Amino acid sequence: SDLENFLDNLPADWKAKQSDMVFFSGSKKCGCIEPILKRRGLARDSMTQVLAAFSMPGPTGKPQDLSVKIGVDASGEDKWAGETAVCGEWQGAFAERLERNGIRCRTGFYREWRRWMWERTAYDAAFNLIGAVRSEPTKMKDVALYYGEEVSDMLWEISGALRGHLAVTLS
Repeated sequence: SDLENFLDNLPADWKAKQSDMVFFSGSKKCGCIEPILKRRGLARDSMTQVLAAFSMPGPTGKPQDLSVKIGVDASGEDKWAGETAVCGEWQGAFAERLERNGIRCRTGFYREWRRWMWERTAYDAAFNLIGAVRSEPTKMKDVALYYGEEVSDMLWEISGALRGHLAVTLS
């Protein structure tokens, strides 16, 4: 709601510089902002959008990377989950600045970024919902360890809905 209000009340001189704005998705605070940007014609290749997977600076004065290594792929390359990702006009500069501060950041075209953003949104929805419906407090780690089948079923349903309604195929 803050983003909608902000975009609806931009001063005229700011509207002329919308292509220089950077929009953040991901996390509990930012969530999925694509519907808001789409209604205003701002969800496109040239707009810089960030899928945030880092904490704000803490006691060390540096942000913390929240991505995790989940093994290796068939080629022997490291596989990562929960990476920060960026697309758009300023993606190179943004990724460089994050990487200088120890935060993994992948870059891509808007289409790739969009899939990454919806994957994160689906992950957040499934894990948080499955953890929330338990009678005992359940952490994300516990959901991953003990409720994998429920997560898989829910993500399969979400994936089908995204493919049918938004033309997004999750990997």
